[in-house]
Amino acid sequence: MDNSSLLLTLQLAGGILLLIVGRKLFWFLIGVAGFAGGLAGLHFFMTDPSWMFTLGAGITGAAIALLLAHFLKAVTFGLGGFLAGAYLVNLLLQWLGLDWGSLNWAAYILGGVVGSVLLLAAFEFALKLLTSLAGAYLITRLLPAGTGYTTVVFAGFTLLGLWFQSKKKKPAGEPPAATPNP
Repeated sequence: MDNSSLLLTLQLAGGILLLIVGRKLFWFLIGVAGFAGGLAGLHFFMTDPSWMFTLGAGITGAAIALLLAHFLKAVTFGLGGFLAGAYLVNLLLQWLGLDWGSLNWAAYILGGVVGSVLLLAAFEFALKLLTSLAGAYLITRLLPAGTGYTTVVFAGFTLLGLWFQSKKKKPAGEPPAATPNP
């Protein structure tokens, strides 16, 4: 398996994991957001980095995000929401083909603040939504560029992620609900 196939496989696996069990993998979300932040930082300083620099920057970003989150437990949720919100704004700007030059950072900060507030105010739903959006994006990014159905597929995967994560699981050994007799 070549390096690009490995990265695509990891991207698909990460997207599926975030869609299905994202809220249970809060630390994974922080790692993914940190990885994306590392990539964004690298591409800010280098135009065409090698795959080793790319992977190294992503791993470094993930490690920094996870270490910060671990040692700053009081602000972990806000940090995770900020990273996820900024990451999703970055993806949205790229997806829409918008480039505001030096104002991109203001959009990232605004997205981060919104992500933090959302995550702190409505943690359970926000975590499901953020992980579903991130998972849907990772998967739809694998589709060919310029296709007209990408938005529909993205929305479908987001809704699928919300549905998967909202399903109530019955404890083991609990009998099925009784059905009324007519």
